[in-house]
Amino acid sequence: MQREAFAYIKGKYYDFSGNNIAFTDETFKNKKGSISAFDAIIKREAAKHGLDWRFALAIICHESSFNPNARGLGGAYGLMQFMPGTGPNYGVFPTSTPEVQIKGGMKFIAKMDKLWSGISDPNERRKFVLASYNAGVNHVHDAQKLAQKRNLNPQKWEGNVGEMMLNLGKHEFYSDPVVKAGALRGTRTYKYVNKVMSRYENYKNLVR
Repeated sequence: MQREAFAYIKGKYYDFSGNNIAFTDETFKNKKGSISAFDAIIKREAAKHGLDWRFALAIICHESSFNPNARGLGGAYGLMQFMPGTGPNYGVFPTSTPEVQIKGGMKFIAKMDKLWSGISDPNERRKFVLASYNAGVNHVHDAQKLAQKRNLNPQKWEGNVGEMMLNLGKHEFYSDPVVKAGALRGTRTYKYVNKVMSRYENYKNLVR
């Protein structure tokens, strides 16, 4: 338990340039025209929730490099890198099959997408979904409230909520009364959003 807690805190407050799992950033279609061995399942399950399957594909690649047995910081596991306290809520456990992991993951992404349904632009909304996936919804709400307080747009990421996310590690920001979830090394989340969105744009050009 102590080691898990330390790993979680380390990931939350200290900056890492990449994700929890080491993998190459070079991704490409194989000879069969697919990105991963799970493309068909991801496409099917994403469609059930009205999600762009390539967005889900980009998340999975970044989280686990398509390794269903991947282990990460704080006990995160599987393709979606669910935390031990979250995965079971979606029927996903460390021993779950890749299909079950993907089904649970799509439900979770869909829940985040619905949570941010007030953001009408789909691509903008995806950035908030990613930030929530990486840092937790409460930290994103804090960044949103900080943006609003500073007359920035609480429904725009770049230069607005994203800018406040970058500042959540600074005392003058995380000590603001509107902040409820405390400090966060927001650079990690900011980089996460940029990297996954970049991969998503790449996948849109590679697969349909």
